[in-house]
Amino acid sequence: MAARAGYRFGEFVLNLDRGCLQKAGADLALRPKSFDVLRYLVERAGRLVPKDEVVAAVWPNVIVSDDALTQCVRDIRKVLSDDGERFIRTVQRRGYMFAAETTPLAAAAPDVSQPDRTSPDGAGPTLKGWTAMIAGSRRGLTAALAVLALLVGGGVAVWALGWFERRLPVTDTRLTIAVLPFANLSDNRSEDWLSDGIAEDIMTAVSRFRDLTVIGRNSSFRYRGDGVDVRQVGKELKAHYVLQGSVRRSGDRLRITVQLLDAQTGGHRWAESYDRPFAGVFSIQDEVANKVAGQFVGHAREAAAARLRTRAPEHLESYELVLRGRKAFRTFSREGSIEARALAERAIAIDPTYAPAWELRAIALMQFYIHPYDKDQGTPGILQLAHTAAEKAVSLDPNFATAHATLGFTHLWSRQHEAGLASLRKALSINPNDVTARSSYGDALYFAGSYREALEIWERYEQVDPFTVLLLAFRAKAHVMLGEFDRALPLSRSCAERAPKLVGCSVNRAIAANELGFPEEARAAVRQVLDIDRQFTVQRLKRIYPFRKEADADRFAELMRRAGLPSG
Repeated sequence: MAARAGYRFGEFVLNLDRGCLQKAGADLALRPKSFDVLRYLVERAGRLVPKDEVVAAVWPNVIVSDDALTQCVRDIRKVLSDDGERFIRTVQRRGYMFAAETTPLAAAAPDVSQPDRTSPDGAGPTLKGWTAMIAGSRRGLTAALAVLALLVGGGVAVWALGWFERRLPVTDTRLTIAVLPFANLSDNRSEDWLSDGIAEDIMTAVSRFRDLTVIGRNSSFRYRGDGVDVRQVGKELKAHYVLQGSVRRSGDRLRITVQLLDAQTGGHRWAESYDRPFAGVFSIQDEVANKVAGQFVGHAREAAAARLRTRAPEHLESYELVLRGRKAFRTFSREGSIEARALAERAIAIDPTYAPAWELRAIALMQFYIHPYDKDQGTPGILQLAHTAAEKAVSLDPNFATAHATLGFTHLWSRQHEAGLASLRKALSINPNDVTARSSYGDALYFAGSYREALEIWERYEQVDPFTVLLLAFRAKAHVMLGEFDRALPLSRSCAERAPKLVGCSVNRAIAANELGFPEEARAAVRQVLDIDRQFTVQRLKRIYPFRKEADADRFAELMRRAGLPSG
């Protein structure tokens, strides 16, 4: 039956009678939330709609991750075959606009997605009359599940269709915490890796509480040493609170002091000292995380945290080796990757059941596959070793979010895109703040050809880790593939300056400079690439990079050749 209420655009019909999208009379598969987003944008065609407005309309009284809206837009574009943004246009950092011409079929039915923003009790948006009943038919199950999860899991969010929704008052906001590097007060001043590692593990433990946003390590660990002004930290990182601490190790005893400070006033919120055997370091980390969360949430959800806790090693030496390996890995250099790999293998030899050691081995091995560190670059053997190590980490500790993220990363570079996305979504369901999962999820979208969506992911990641150099490389390569060379060039310049040994920074700088008509800069960038990797060829990089579409790989290769990089 022909629709009496709805809109026509292009070859599609938005049928409001049946609540579905149609093409040539046939219903197209679209999830209810995606349908609501599409309807909201179509009914406001030609107008820029801020993201917050769409979220408030489609998810009233529910706080959702930013990724929920992005996923809905991605679903819609896939159904509409809208790769070129013919229908939905993204306006960066602002919102979306339905750009196609629409024709109303008849008087449209009342808008089920538009909330009444004048709720008399001040509790947030409400829906009126029979509109609420219709909306309830779509949202009822999700809302019920969300409430059930809050009751049973102590506030743990529901992850529905890969995207979580938390039933909270709309006036609630996510508080942001910056965990600074802990001071090393031990007699051995070279043990910064221990104080840094303990602070990082506390950061990970705190990040598992979904009501809290934790600033990324690359940004918060810039504030090291005495005399740190927590108010300045809060202003620069947009953090509400700052967690500071110190570590003193003497023999097999460990003394950890922690204080939570208000980043606006500099005042103390909570402080505590722990003096225990070194073997008690893991219980200290969990206790600190629970107490920090308890400052902001009605109660510290210990049952929920326990389900997410990473298993402690049988031997503390394995833990120390992994902490040292992480520190080496983050130099993003050949030497650091060699050291991280060796330390991971020593940790595994001591305790083969310790999942973080296997995860460290996997991500270190991946550097040898991706980067020109030795003859293993691009070889199937090293990729398989990394994949096996990541699988082992997940099997040993299924609640270890970073292990799932690294497994997804190995899937991606093996060109198993769907398996990679599934593992990354699993990682984010366990810990939405996991930095490996966030950055790798953007990478997966990039190689799938969803460059605009990848940029959105990385820009949200930048909000919690604004000083990480990897984001410069990520964003530069996405702008290159979008043809936005004027945006790619300054990013790739900064990237090459801050990480001169990252080949990708100079590759994208060469491309952007050449396309913008700066041949001297392009040639200088090509020389930098060849200084890093004398064996570099366009053909080898094309073979390694896991673009899902051959046309995208060909386009990237052509841009590199035009910039003067050796074809091979």
